[in-house]
Amino acid sequence: MNQLPQEFQQSFYPEAAPSRSRRWPWVVAIVVAVGAVVGVTLALTQQRGDTTPGTVFGVAAPPVDKGTELRRVFTECHSGDLDDDDHTLVIDSLGEEPGSGSVDLAGLACLLDGLDTPQSVVAKMNNTRALDGMVSASWGEFDASWTYHPDNGLDVIITQS
Repeated sequence: MNQLPQEFQQSFYPEAAPSRSRRWPWVVAIVVAVGAVVGVTLALTQQRGDTTPGTVFGVAAPPVDKGTELRRVFTECHSGDLDDDDHTLVIDSLGEEPGSGSVDLAGLACLLDGLDTPQSVVAKMNNTRALDGMVSASWGEFDASWTYHPDNGLDVIITQS
């Protein structure tokens, strides 16, 4: 039989790759480590006992200042102007005159709904005439004053105490 020179035999028959039997302990070790981390994490979250919102492992978290209710509604509805350290919301709604206001009917409805404005106050706003002058109402921690004129629209000022 023809024998190939040694250098050709090495190029055609490279050394065997490490056997699978040498790799499996590493695979097992990694799987066990990941399982341990997941297990400890689950155990700690189950063990905390107090599941009240705002607590972490049974200890009350510091309060997060989300601002006033007026800030929340202003942010959600993207309407009106917020002033006085987030305690006054000015709503200048659209009227028949160009440039009379910037808040459309949908924005106004979003703001009033977001502040849980009672239907009695909304009905007063809907029925205000130009001759009525400034009208006001209160609910909860809110006071509202408004005027209406067809040219200027409904202009509302809401303050939070």
